[in-house]
Amino acid sequence: MSYPTGDEKKETIEETVQQKIRITITSSKLPNLQRICTGIMKKLNAGNLKVRGPIPMPRRRLRITTRRAPCGNGTETYDHYELRIYKRVIDFVGDSNSVKQVTQIGLEPEVHVEVSVITE
Repeated sequence: MSYPTGDEKKETIEETVQQKIRITITSSKLPNLQRICTGIMKKLNAGNLKVRGPIPMPRRRLRITTRRAPCGNGTETYDHYELRIYKRVIDFVGDSNSVKQVTQIGLEPEVHVEVSVITE
């Protein structure tokens, strides 16, 4: 019967460390954002991890109002432009291997994914 050395003990402890991980997904295109969310959720549910989300965050609306006439003369007519930014948050508990598996997903254009570890 052999006893594990100090290095082997550290490896087994590091493998079992569970971390709270938050994935924040932002996009200006809602269908692209939903496709990424469903892909991530499928991977998380296949891994039997404790998942919370996707939580829809409030939509940000960036508005710009500009004057149509370049010289300033004439009637006052305005153009209104708007950019909507959608955001989803997914929280789950897992180790570093599960994070690697989940983040290996093909991204859609104009979709930004941020992975962070939550410490309390």
